[in-house]
Amino acid sequence: MKDITIPAKDYLRDQVEKYGSLPIYKTYRGITALFLLAPFVIYLFVYLFIDGSERALVNIFSAGIINISTAYFVYKGNKVALTMAIVLIIWAVKDVFVYLDKVAKVSGAISTDNLLIAGVAMVVWFLFLRTAFRAYKVEKIRLTKNK
Repeated sequence: MKDITIPAKDYLRDQVEKYGSLPIYKTYRGITALFLLAPFVIYLFVYLFIDGSERALVNIFSAGIINISTAYFVYKGNKVALTMAIVLIIWAVKDVFVYLDKVAKVSGAISTDNLLIAGVAMVVWFLFLRTAFRAYKVEKIRLTKNK
């Protein structure tokens, strides 16, 4: 076995040392997986309560297949799935801006509420990326440590 020094950052050390024993909501890979399930829940909510169109149904189906399967592999610690997770969250943020564009075309202007939605989406995107990159670092350290 190769001897590796885990970085002094406590958040990484705890994640690597307690890899199998931490609950899902306390691990970066678990939080990333939960973030991936959020678009599916949002699309389901939109379909059931706001927009019963075929487009919303397609979003539910695609988010169900792609996000749920990616969330599973992220939780299992797959580095490729973590990379795909970053792409998927960018896709979800893009949907917010597509929505804002539609609202702007219909109403002729973007309201303060719509800018708030975009701001919240960007904050969530930043938090997700930070968590996903930390999960990737944990996996990289763990795999290097086990070699």
